[in-house]
Amino acid sequence: MSPSIKIRWTQKYVVLDCSTEMAKSLIIGHVRDVHMGRRNYHYLMSGLVMDERWERDVKEYGAVNITGFRIVDTSSPFVRDFLRTCTRAVTIPVTTSASAIVTLAIDVTRTILTIATNSINKAPTILLFIVIIFAPITVIIQSAQSALIYDAVRVVAEALTRLRHKKVDVFGESPGLGAPRIISCHSNDADHSVWEHGEKITRHLRKVEMEGLTGNISFTYEGKRKLYSLDVVEMTLNGETVKIGTWSDTRGLETVAVKYTSHMTDLVMADRSYIVTSILEKPFLMLRKDGNYTGNDRYEGYAKDLADLLASFLGINYTLQLVKDNKYGGQNDGQYGGWDGMVGELVRQEADIAIAPLTITSSREQVIDFTKPFMTQGISIMIKKPAKEKPGVFSFMSPLSHEIWTCIVFAYVGVSIVLFLVSRFSPSEWKVIEMYGKSGVSNDFSICNSLWFTLGAFMQQGVDICPRSLSGRLVGSAWWFFT
Repeated sequence: MSPSIKIRWTQKYVVLDCSTEMAKSLIIGHVRDVHMGRRNYHYLMSGLVMDERWERDVKEYGAVNITGFRIVDTSSPFVRDFLRTCTRAVTIPVTTSASAIVTLAIDVTRTILTIATNSINKAPTILLFIVIIFAPITVIIQSAQSALIYDAVRVVAEALTRLRHKKVDVFGESPGLGAPRIISCHSNDADHSVWEHGEKITRHLRKVEMEGLTGNISFTYEGKRKLYSLDVVEMTLNGETVKIGTWSDTRGLETVAVKYTSHMTDLVMADRSYIVTSILEKPFLMLRKDGNYTGNDRYEGYAKDLADLLASFLGINYTLQLVKDNKYGGQNDGQYGGWDGMVGELVRQEADIAIAPLTITSSREQVIDFTKPFMTQGISIMIKKPAKEKPGVFSFMSPLSHEIWTCIVFAYVGVSIVLFLVSRFSPSEWKVIEMYGKSGVSNDFSICNSLWFTLGAFMQQGVDICPRSLSGRLVGSAWWFFT
């Protein structure tokens, strides 16, 4: 394989930081220009463009790997109830473009805010009216921007409603806010005036906690959003988005188990002959040796019988051929298409179907479709079941072999004899005893006491005698260390 072709089929990673429409145009143009047959291009979409509508009938989206972030979880109960409620209230035609809807929303918002400036007493009601206006717009646009706007208006309305319940004269019953002051860009800080209720409104905004279209809504003391999460989604071969993980500001990235689903997009054509690839593996496919056969009759086995039944059921013709490299299929950048074996022939469209004992793996599922498995095989290890024995008097000796116990007994007796001898030869172990006017000498480490001292050290129990000589202490320390 030439170096240029090998570089072409290596893994490539691209980060797109642009709008949704531009990203769609770039991906479609790239796939059509390069004529790719393998998903070796990985696109990471920055921002929240995966909340937009991606058409499922555009096959170019399934030719590359597309990964992005989504903030609107359509599986949450709040979002489902919102969509169910707002679907009945949609009055904007579906054919209206997204840009026209956004322009309409901005015009409506400006008009309502102008009314609010002149009649600020009705501000909470007007803000709630803005929410109602944005409800059908959110359903049509299906974007993160509209969902964030909807949640932002609800947060402001909730904060102002709480102020009204506390009887705070924010809006001024008689004088009102009046006309807004014109602030010059060249004025200094001394000319600026702070609204007396601005700090109260900001404080109530930070205290708002609610469930919105974008998940949990709560803020830190600095006003930053907290306890929110983003879904990490991936575009499948069928143009559908599948959730592969979750990112949150507290736990970071957490992946989830993904179950890919495949749908049949093309009908079976009976006027063509399909190529079925397989591999020689008893008892699935074997060569017949009892005669001269040609064509598909040269083979026998489970795979051959299954192919015959499928061809009879679907009414098609097929040609059974063996895989050229005698491999099942693994990723290999040195091969055209990035795969070898039967999987590589399917990817390169050298075969239409593979009927063989082929293991289903997640990497293979990314490039080919599998049927339900026809055989499940497990590997087990069998051992003899140990017979239960009643515990006896010497059951404590079971953890160690007889040889080990014999060595321990010899070491115990040997150390006791050495301790007895060094105590006899060392003058420090002898002491003078005077009884009834007579004096004599004695030694505590007799043969029995030496055995008792060694046994107490072995059992990790204390004894009432200890060696006083240096040689006796060295022997005792060595025994303590190794036991």
